[in-house]
Amino acid sequence: MHVQVGDRPGDQCEHPDAAHSGLSVEIAHDALLQAWKQLRDWLADDQLDRALYSQVVADADTWDSSGRDPAYLYRPGRLATIDVAAARWHAGPARYPPLPASSEAFLGAAHHVARRATRWRRSVIAGLLALTVIAVSAAGVAVRDAANASRQAANASRQHAIALSRQLAAESLAAESANPLTARRLAVAAWRIFPTDQAGSVLARLLMEQQQGGILPGNPSNGGVNTVAFSPDRHLLAAAYGDGYVRLWNPVTGQAAGSPLPADTGLEGGVYGLAFSPDGKLLATGDAAGYLRLWNPATGQAVGAPLPADTSPVGGVNAVVFSPDGKLLATAGVDGTVRLWDSATHRAVGAPLLAGTSLRGGGGVNGVAFSPDGKLLATADAAGYVRLWNPATG
Repeated sequence: MHVQVGDRPGDQCEHPDAAHSGLSVEIAHDALLQAWKQLRDWLADDQLDRALYSQVVADADTWDSSGRDPAYLYRPGRLATIDVAAARWHAGPARYPPLPASSEAFLGAAHHVARRATRWRRSVIAGLLALTVIAVSAAGVAVRDAANASRQAANASRQHAIALSRQLAAESLAAESANPLTARRLAVAAWRIFPTDQAGSVLARLLMEQQQGGILPGNPSNGGVNTVAFSPDRHLLAAAYGDGYVRLWNPVTGQAAGSPLPADTGLEGGVYGLAFSPDGKLLATGDAAGYLRLWNPATGQAVGAPLPADTSPVGGVNAVVFSPDGKLLATAGVDGTVRLWDSATHRAVGAPLLAGTSLRGGGGVNGVAFSPDGKLLATADAAGYVRLWNPATG
């Protein structure tokens, strides 16, 4: 049966069932598209299905050309939408040709991954329920045994925390590819609940990947990162850059902590020495211009004026270090001297130590370190010598 309505025989629309019924509709006037709701619905449904069909074919080709990487597969929500559409495609073979083999394989792989994820979630829930039963049973034993109640309860709590930490660490790894931010939050939560080796390993791995991904950026165009230092409480990570700035980071979240510190933004440029005081209240920097600067890492403000540690024409500070008690600060100079400073008064302590005076290699001092008891100071120079000093007598 052929039906023509109105005066425009050039426009045609075929209902999805027209191929089987022999019915075709020729639109004779645009007004019908607005006035005939059922016709509008037919057209909208057909356009949506054709768009979905084309999208599935394109996504399947991308997945196949990428070595069938699981990262390209549909997630459960999207897969459910495609399944409903696929049922309509199979019901109308005259309108929708069968999906290519690669598309069928693509959807099959997505279903396989979705089923595996569902089984994994069920096992997780079962495991958590089992842990809960264990914890409740342990608590019951503690009640019945008054003498060991406190010890058993503490042990049960510890075991539960360990198990939960390990579970969160495993979930962190599972979520890494699909949701990196959630993966990092789960890793931090696992570590805070109980610092197991597994949680530490996952956290270290994610932090390393995060750093490689550029969240803690260097500055290659201006000399990169010269040195780094953790605060004693490990809540801050300081990085000294070749552009003369020191940036503070939260090593757990990977976010910047405050504004960059302008440690040496002159023509010389570059910070090479970096050290936190033992109490974490001071951050010392040594720069290419030869100055020692002290900062309050909590506020980002300079503490006192810059101290001229090695301002000779070929000077500069290669390294800085605090004594274990935090009272002394040593700087290693390019001129071959090591200077000691009072961290409270910011005054020089004694005469400079001639730690690298050889002409070979330039004579500069590259490294300096206090012994754990603070009674020895070790220096390393460009000529290849290590020297030990008594910081009290020089």
